[in-house]
Amino acid sequence: MVSNGGRFTGSSADSYYKFLDESKEYSAKAAASGSMATKMSRFSKLGGRAIPVVGSAIGFGLDVANGESAGRAGAKAGGGLVGGMAAGAATGALVGSVVPGVGTAIGGVVGGVVGGFVGSGIGASIFDNGLSAGSVLEGAQEGVGELGSALGDVGSALNPFD
Repeated sequence: MVSNGGRFTGSSADSYYKFLDESKEYSAKAAASGSMATKMSRFSKLGGRAIPVVGSAIGFGLDVANGESAGRAGAKAGGGLVGGMAAGAATGALVGSVVPGVGTAIGGVVGGVVGGFVGSGIGASIFDNGLSAGSVLEGAQEGVGELGSALGDVGSALNPFD
């Protein structure tokens, strides 16, 4: 059967025409979503660059508030920033070569966290003892110990049976 508008009617035909009528609306919604995703990706790129700097600034402030000298807190923050960025980039590239995209992101975050702790320990040790291979090794060990302690604290906080 044909309607007044020249369209075929019947359950299959009605569904088809309804789909065609709504397709403009859905296309507009999809285009808007794509536009929003593009804007968010630009923001995340900017935010990804700012996070290490903001994190180091927060760490510096917390260290000073907890009694560290400004010099030692700055050395820890600077070491953490450099170590986190270097290790994050290296780990992200390594894991990303195996699992592109998601692996790069996960590797970057994990490397950044580990490198931040190790770099912070190295910065503090160099500030305390001067630049030497021994102080770098001691600082790296201190940073790994701090990372282990922080992971233990996170595990305890997430354990519902504790």
